[in-house]
Amino acid sequence: MQLLGINMSFEEFDKLMCEQSNGKELKLINNKVMAVERVFTEVDQLYQLRQLRNSECFSVINRGLLWYNTLNNSQLDELTNWYINWLDVTKTKIVPVKPSWIK
Repeated sequence: MQLLGINMSFEEFDKLMCEQSNGKELKLINNKVMAVERVFTEVDQLYQLRQLRNSECFSVINRGLLWYNTLNNSQLDELTNWYINWLDVTKTKIVPVKPSWIK
């Protein structure tokens, strides 16, 4: 079996695929395929935070007036703070904890 042009056993290939699925990056080092820790640049980190904000926050915030009308004042305050923290996530780099009542 070959990976990146290097011959290897199925066991070696399987191990590398497991490492990759656990967040490691495959690199060719000294003519050998190695699984190494992935180094995230700040650009990578900001991109991931924006993607997470898009999926975690905006799907809740954009639910519409009917949903908002079911919330009490305490929930509205908590939702507002959560939203503001998400808007600041690229500055703070802290992922806000979703209020427990949001489904």
